[in-house]
Amino acid sequence: GGREKAAGDTITVTADTTLTAVWKDAGIPINAINIMGIPTPIAGQLPIVSGITTDTTGISLGDIIWCTPDSQNMIDRLKFEEGKTYTFSAYYTVDEGYELLSGAALTHDLAGGFNAKIVPSMKFIEIKYTVSAAPTYTVSFDAHGGSGNMEDVPVVYGEYTLPECTFTPPVGKQFKAWSIGDSE
Repeated sequence: GGREKAAGDTITVTADTTLTAVWKDAGIPINAINIMGIPTPIAGQLPIVSGITTDTTGISLGDIIWCTPDSQNMIDRLKFEEGKTYTFSAYYTVDEGYELLSGAALTHDLAGGFNAKIVPSMKFIEIKYTVSAAPTYTVSFDAHGGSGNMEDVPVVYGEYTLPECTFTPPVGKQFKAWSIGDSE
């Protein structure tokens, strides 16, 4: 065999030249990439990229990033803002013996994600997401045998500092801690 050149390469022709096709085994076709475990972006929170995987045989994920609307990498420093559209990107490789088909689909579990696409020339996938307002939850208080009242508190998703207990304790008791679920 002679020198192998790819389609699109340039050669210098100085005499009659025969180009001989070189063949390779066709890879196992991949017609879709499925990305799983993408946490929903929440206003005021940093992006999370741990736990994001693919169950597509023949595809391996590399670097995973979230970018701001002006394409800045957000990891570990920038928080999501309500109403802005961000881009989730993940680089991938196609394992030896596999072939990502032209027009392959991208599926994902990011509820509300849109414009999901595979960019084969760059070996990455991207999904757009517009961040909505952070959800508000109610923190309520149970006297658990004590008496009195503590008002419910609306809390925007995220950390909440537990208040002092203002319930009157049962006879012979004193406040120890707040119990959340089955733990103190």
